[in-house]
Amino acid sequence: MFGRGNTSPSLRCVSYDIDRKDCGPALCPLKRQRREVGMAKSSKGSNPDRPNPGEFTDRDIRLILRAFTPASEGKRALAPKILRDWAEVALPQYWAWERARSEFPERQRQASAILSAARRFLASLQELDNNMRTQIADRLALNAELIANEDRLRVRDRFETELEYLRDLITAIENISRPRRRGRPRNRVARRVILDLAAIFEYLTDTKATRQVDSVSHEESGPFQHFAAAVWPVIFGSDDGLAAALRNWDETRAKVYSPVVYEMDLRNPEWGLFD
Repeated sequence: MFGRGNTSPSLRCVSYDIDRKDCGPALCPLKRQRREVGMAKSSKGSNPDRPNPGEFTDRDIRLILRAFTPASEGKRALAPKILRDWAEVALPQYWAWERARSEFPERQRQASAILSAARRFLASLQELDNNMRTQIADRLALNAELIANEDRLRVRDRFETELEYLRDLITAIENISRPRRRGRPRNRVARRVILDLAAIFEYLTDTKATRQVDSVSHEESGPFQHFAAAVWPVIFGSDDGLAAALRNWDETRAKVYSPVVYEMDLRNPEWGLFD
């Protein structure tokens, strides 16, 4: 299903579809998986046995492999490599992006201070008459030991060019210092993680990842949810945010996809992911 013959990302986009199955809460392995993973809901570092959040231990791998059915023994053997490569390469990038986003208020404060000074400086320069501009340009030329008249004229032209550059600089800083839209910011890490998990699940199982809702309990259910529920606490320290991530993913999965498995294939051709 996912061989090299049809690795076009557009073919892997799935349509909006909620597949409701009456499996009943008693048959759903979610609670058993939560108990086995044993992660508290308080914080990322709540499990003292975990070296680092996002690091897949042998125990994590065993529990995850019990949460889904690989398409073949070959893909079962590849699952630990795929998850650990993902944790080593992709997840640090996502956390770095999140840290950069959390530092935005401080960058915004710095940009606002620079913007105020730059605007005052530009306004003062624009108020200079031609004689004053000529004197400044001449002094710059003398400081640079440019005695020839043509060199001094070139410095005067540069003075006007620097004014234009200062205007462009102010415009750029205005874009940085502009306040963000109000409202609760999206959890971009969770969004990227659920997209990647969908792609990994589809590769390992040769089935499409779909969101399913139990018709009795109205809770998230289904094969993909069970797989995501086993991986999620390893990344975030608890299953908090998983249900919301699944809902948001389901609303946009026909438009976006994750190339994570294809990127792994490029990094690790010896694995033969699509052979």
